[in-house]
Amino acid sequence: MRGYLGLGYPSRPDIIAVNMKQLQSLPKPIRTYAPLALLVLVLLLVAWRPMTALNLHARAGAMIDAYRQDVVPEYSQYLYCQVPLLTELPQDSRLDQAAALLDRAAGIRAFKGQTQLLLGRVQCLSGDYDGAIKGFEAFQEARPRSPIGRMETGFAHLNLAMMNEDTESN
Repeated sequence: MRGYLGLGYPSRPDIIAVNMKQLQSLPKPIRTYAPLALLVLVLLLVAWRPMTALNLHARAGAMIDAYRQDVVPEYSQYLYCQVPLLTELPQDSRLDQAAALLDRAAGIRAFKGQTQLLLGRVQCLSGDYDGAIKGFEAFQEARPRSPIGRMETGFAHLNLAMMNEDTESN
């Protein structure tokens, strides 16, 4: 009996030979670039969501930095949650747009720590210190060895305490 396992099916070497003949019958550019195109397609499918999250982070980070540079350039060397302690910050649509981008990035869940850090910064600059604290704590969980989350959390707590003190005194 001829065939695979004696069942009359073509044997594996026969299948491979037929597939090789079919591949060789294709025009040379297709034969050459087909495996490369398949590899690129697979890589894009695997990396699309993380790349989207990184794009959203970059856009939101640029908006946050532009706001800070335009509004308080003299405090550019300070942590983000230190700035509200030093001066009044006006509301700006750039902060709202950055928060919307970061909400989209949070839905992707790639690079969650970076998303939460940036979201905490936006919330601190907007005056939402409870939200900032939650964001910085989530960042600390994702990156426990980074001191930025702890420092920003401390200043967010200080802002919250000062805001509550002002509310009680009025």
